[in-house]
Amino acid sequence: GTLERGNPHVVVPTLRHSILAGLFTVAVLSNGEYQLSNLIADFLNRTYPIVLLQSIKISLQRQNGITTIHVTHDQEEALSIADRVAFLKDGRLVQVDTPKNLYDHPKTIEVANFVGRSNLIPVRVVVIDRIETPFGVLSCDTKGFASGSAATALIRPEAILLYPSLEAGGALNGAAPFPCRVIRDRFLGPVRRVDVEVKGYTLEAETMWRGNVSCCVIQPNTISLF
Repeated sequence: GTLERGNPHVVVPTLRHSILAGLFTVAVLSNGEYQLSNLIADFLNRTYPIVLLQSIKISLQRQNGITTIHVTHDQEEALSIADRVAFLKDGRLVQVDTPKNLYDHPKTIEVANFVGRSNLIPVRVVVIDRIETPFGVLSCDTKGFASGSAATALIRPEAILLYPSLEAGGALNGAAPFPCRVIRDRFLGPVRRVDVEVKGYTLEAETMWRGNVSCCVIQPNTISLF
C-alpha cells in the first residue's frame, strides 16, 4: 500500500504474533546520519511509504510532517515515540489508540496483558460498582457487567499503593487498605518492584516507597474490567 504525506492510514501485513505498530509524525539527525537528510527531503512530496532507520531521530519526522510506520516488539519504544499505536494479534488489528489510552484503557485482555506489566485477577460483580476478588471486595466501575457476572480485573502494578501500616493506608479516601506481606522485593533504582501476598493471593506492585510494607491500597479509578 501507499502512504501519502500526512495521511494517517496504515497498511500492515498479516502477522502471527502480537506486535505494536507505532504511527508518529519525527527531526535532527546525528552527524553520521546527516547524509540521509537530502534523501528524506526528496520523498516529502511523493506518495511512497518511507522506511527510516531506527537510529534516525524522531524530530526529523515531526519537523517535516512525515507519517511513518514503525513496527516493534519493544513496548517502551512504541509508547514513547508514537502519536498513535496499533496493536495486532494473529494478523488482526485489535486496537489503535494514543499510547496513553492504549496503556490506561486497553480494550481487550490481550492488549492489557501485552502492553506493560499487569495483574489480571478473576473477579465477580457483586452489585453495581463492587467486585469480589480472591482477597476481598473492591470498588470500581462495573458499567456493562450485570450483578453476579464473572469478569477479569486489570490492576497495574503502579496502581497498588504500599504503606507501612493499616493506619497509614487507611488515610486514603475511597479505598480500603488490605494487610499484606512482602514475598519478593526487587530494587530497580527509581522504583521497587514488590510482590505482596494479600490473603493468600499474590499481587505485583511498583512503588517509589523505600520503607517497610505491611499494607496495600488499590484505588477504584485504576481498575479496568474485561
